[in-house]
Amino acid sequence: PEDATPWLPTQAGQPLFTVRGGRYCPPEDWFDDQPVRCVTWDAACRYARWWSERTGQVWRLPFEQEWEKAARSVDERLYPWGNFLDPSWACTRARGRNGPVAVTQFEQDCSAYGVRGLAGNISDWVSAFNAPRRGPTSAAHRWVRGGNWSDISQLSRCALRYPSVEDSSNTVGFRLVRTL
Repeated sequence: PEDATPWLPTQAGQPLFTVRGGRYCPPEDWFDDQPVRCVTWDAACRYARWWSERTGQVWRLPFEQEWEKAARSVDERLYPWGNFLDPSWACTRARGRNGPVAVTQFEQDCSAYGVRGLAGNISDWVSAFNAPRRGPTSAAHRWVRGGNWSDISQLSRCALRYPSVEDSSNTVGFRLVRTL
């Protein structure tokens, strides 16, 4: 437990998980089919290293260009589904959400490559275009891509990027990639 505690999801510096019966338990309004969120950049990278050790394959956070290609496809579309905005197609503030939903809930928020939730639900940690190939070394190399449940729909454009200003956020999570 002392090794795991520093890497648990937090909000405003407070741990979100509780320990019951020797197990870490998420808040009651969190469900297994929701995206990971409220983790620091370092915790996301640490998880990628742990998963790599467990699977014997190298996993990491995506570089910005990888995330953008997955979202925009070869035709450089504005949104994962095409070049028009339909606020009902992604989990954003326009849908009246007050938190994330299941990753399968918005079927239209899907790229040509089958990647879900790039325009809404939870934004993703990514490494900057100019980050060293072995991983970011400073906060300048850490960015957030994608829309989320608290953003207005116009911020779901695939080309937008944001520097991270918080260590962890209820609107930012991560997904892993591996080089083939």
